Amino acid sequence: MLVLDGGDLFWKTARMSDKRLRQQRRKGALQLDVLTTSGIHAMVPGKGDLALGVDWLTERAKATGAPYTAANLMCDGAAPFPPSQTATVAGLDIRVVGLLSDEALMPRGCVVAPAGPALARALEDAPDADLVVVLSRLSLDDDIALAEAEPRIDLIVGGGSQTARPTPKLLGHNTARIELGTRGKKLGVTTVHWEPGATGFAVQGSVEELEKQLDRLKKRRASAADHLERTDDERSKERQQRRLDHYDKEIPRVEAELAAARSESSGPMHGIDFELQSLGPGVADHPATAEKVAQALADIEAMEAAAKSSGPLRGPFMGSGSCAGCHPAQTQQWKDTPHAKAWRTLVDQKRHVDLDCYGCHATGAFHPEGPAHPNQVGQLKGVGCESCHGPGRDHVRDPKTARMEVDPPEATCIQCHDGEQDEGRFDFESYRPKIVHTGVVSGAPTE
Repeated sequence: MLVLDGGDLFWKTARMSDKRLRQQRRKGALQLDVLTTSGIHAMVPGKGDLALGVDWLTERAKATGAPYTAANLMCDGAAPFPPSQTATVAGLDIRVVGLLSDEALMPRGCVVAPAGPALARALEDAPDADLVVVLSRLSLDDDIALAEAEPRIDLIVGGGSQTARPTPKLLGHNTARIELGTRGKKLGVTTVHWEPGATGFAVQGSVEELEKQLDRLKKRRASAADHLERTDDERSKERQQRRLDHYDKEIPRVEAELAAARSESSGPMHGIDFELQSLGPGVADHPATAEKVAQALADIEAMEAAAKSSGPLRGPFMGSGSCAGCHPAQTQQWKDTPHAKAWRTLVDQKRHVDLDCYGCHATGAFHPEGPAHPNQVGQLKGVGCESCHGPGRDHVRDPKTARMEVDPPEATCIQCHDGEQDEGRFDFESYRPKIVHTGVVSGAPTE
């Protein structure tokens, strides 16, 4: 089995606050330890990995043997990682080349060269490789152009465009492309059906899948056009126009893919299947890895316990206990929702000091005057009343003039239910009835 990582393993953006850096480096060290111990053949650094520091990453890669590859990255005039990695799997000699996007923000002193020439140089000493794989941080459009220009590429593993689809895509020269998911919630498993003498891939079942996808896109475009024609609201018009622009770009692309998939090859073709396997509770923990995770969590808890915060929070948030006097029934109803237990779930998992987690399990963390560190959460544990209805200090002082947000908009919810944290399960219309206070009568109703 060939094991690869498509980048942004440690973080998602090119910048990181000093407050977060130490904790994130501890997590990164854990991830590299586990991956290299388990066996990984090649990794490409994304901008979020480089955000932890180029020197730190190169040192950790050297210490753990992490097989990074970046053919077009230069930092302070030198290449921090080799242009390619080699592996032998199932008797096949495989060459893996990592490529970064020149549009991504890089750390100071680092530059990204054009991908095409860098790839050609990396392949100069690999004339007899059975399989050439590109670990790409490029956009889908750039991957398409790369496959058209370089016939030696067999497979592109995309880690940069965040458009994960379960079906491999066929590009120029019958190059196959698969896209990895994000944040390690799913494992991308590719099965290659090797055909000796073949010169490219044929995606099994791709015609039917692409036909269904094209049909969905055309229906959604028609719906967006209908909404645009019927609405008078400017914001709605802008939203529908963005949808139209997206579909007008996607439809020709899928049509081109479909045409390529329908075309017949004159010679034998490799087959390829791809699936995303969920890594949820149904997958048992690896005992040795679980021990390492537990140690990392203990280390993080110790470092954050010793960290200096800005002191007790004296902001506009009061905590849900301040609401109970006037709204006892609503408060009681809230206590029976998962929102009220959100902090407890973190404590049970020993993630309550995790800077990646605490904000969506405490009240006010996204507000400029809310808790900026787990040490400041205090009485704001859980997703409380003020998470949805806004800060309550002024309202407590003068309920008649300082009004709360009675009917919170969807924008409030998607700060946490962002489609990535919940893997796209959140639906405002179906989730909202589970937490609103409709029908609860006590004091001044909040709904």
